[in-house]
Amino acid sequence: MAIMDSENLEIIMVALAPPPGIERAVEAIENARAFPVSQGAPRLPELRREIDAAETLLPAFAQSAPPPGGLTLSAVTDARADPARTIGRVTAYFDGKVRWCTGTVVAEQIVLTAAHCLYQRASADGKPARFADWLSFEPGYHDGASEGVWTGEKLYFQRGWMKPAPGTNSGPHDVALVRLDRAVADVTGTAQLLETAPASGDVTAFGYPRKPSFGHDWNGERLFASTGALMKSEQNTTLKARNGLTEGSSGGPWFVKVNGAWKLAGVNSMKPVDADDTTWSPRLDTGFLSLLDAALADTRAD
Repeated sequence: MAIMDSENLEIIMVALAPPPGIERAVEAIENARAFPVSQGAPRLPELRREIDAAETLLPAFAQSAPPPGGLTLSAVTDARADPARTIGRVTAYFDGKVRWCTGTVVAEQIVLTAAHCLYQRASADGKPARFADWLSFEPGYHDGASEGVWTGEKLYFQRGWMKPAPGTNSGPHDVALVRLDRAVADVTGTAQLLETAPASGDVTAFGYPRKPSFGHDWNGERLFASTGALMKSEQNTTLKARNGLTEGSSGGPWFVKVNGAWKLAGVNSMKPVDADDTTWSPRLDTGFLSLLDAALADTRAD
């Protein structure tokens, strides 16, 4: 089991403060499939046009390019089957800007995703670091329909993602938990954690990819799965696997099958530069379990 600096494992809790008009905003998500901004009454038509315009800038892709050998990609056709029923699309709002990711229900009111989906680092051009203003989670999302819309109340991170201790890196801490405004597990069930990180074999990753690749015109509207073999990771605090999913799949789960049951083994975190067929995940070990325990205890306390 990987051992990490205790400073990195310090838990940060961040309350999400929904802006005025959130009820109207969520209703708009459910009815119109348009996405609200994070401040005041939603500018739905204008924002929808902005998003559509941005999507036209997605890079071209080769329809004829198949996935590399040893990698499979397929659309999920039954969102209510295991383990897909525990997965949903995450929409995070940063001062009116939208970031799409993927999340997995791991407890009655708790969703697991990637930390980088919910916390933007300070940029080279002087923009300050910031947490998401608020977010929505839609389990079973598919072409504008879902099992409903849940909003986030609180975020849970490890300090090692935002400010790693000297001599360490942030990759092993790219996990975050979201406490939702109400229970969701009665609709989705919960993903079952793998007790020990896998050492070999195949991993099936899930997510809502947006960047077209490998002959798929992905746009974030459908859940896909990618199965590939575990690879040797450069550090013992991360896992590495063949995985063809792209942006939008961040935070999506890695599952392995053990005795016929799907077990959660990781999350889509980072890819090497210019390599769409490989992905890293933090190990869901002691640090993650402490994070989950803290989120559950905090939820019970409230």
